[in-house]
Amino acid sequence: MLKIDFNFINEILNSDDNKSISCTVDEYLLSQYENSSKNLFEFIKNEFNKYELAQYIKYISYYINSKNQVNCLKYPPRSIAYIEFGANSKTTLSYEHAAVIIRETGSRVFVVPCSSSLSAHKKLEKNPDEYMFGNTKNGFEKDTILFIQECKWVDKSMIKFQPTRKVDQLFFEDIYNKIFRNLFHKYHKILKELEDSEAEMKKELSSYINTIEELNNQLEREKKINLELTNLLDDETSPDIDSSN
Repeated sequence: MLKIDFNFINEILNSDDNKSISCTVDEYLLSQYENSSKNLFEFIKNEFNKYELAQYIKYISYYINSKNQVNCLKYPPRSIAYIEFGANSKTTLSYEHAAVIIRETGSRVFVVPCSSSLSAHKKLEKNPDEYMFGNTKNGFEKDTILFIQECKWVDKSMIKFQPTRKVDQLFFEDIYNKIFRNLFHKYHKILKELEDSEAEMKKELSSYINTIEELNNQLEREKKINLELTNLLDDETSPDIDSSN
């Protein structure tokens, strides 16, 4: 592996002025990139399979073509988009994958990545709290696993195709709640306790209302009985009138 001068690289990164200077003015920096590219080439030859290399080539091409593009289209929540996630570590999804759009703001969208691969289904079996299962009934083309723990903001320029599908509203609410549960576990627990308390209070309130209705009904019956008794007493105590006089 060719040596990289990271002291020099860090000096470049520590100065914001370098953000506005073309890399072509620095021959030494370009030589460092050449060494890095050769190292990457050797790494790819030794570590990548054919599928990984094809994905990487596709990603690099897409990155070059979309570098200066601005995506001004609107992407409403529930849309299923295809997004280029780029080259990431082996523990996170990389390259092109479907994703459910949760929220849109400015030039970015907040998404939950998805995969229909066999390995994704195995992850769901091992960690059901971090993944979700979706199918055609929910709006997907086929059985799909949602990677809840990998929800993230991405630039709209990484959206590859205009969405043509949406997940249904109830399933979207389940996704939203599971994201909240994973990201804000402490507050979700508090909210759950409040919801349980509210449910119990509503149950008690319903019981009180039923009791009040029963008492009101009983009171109405007693009023009716009292009225009937009063009328009966009035009839018995009223004097007889001789019609002949």
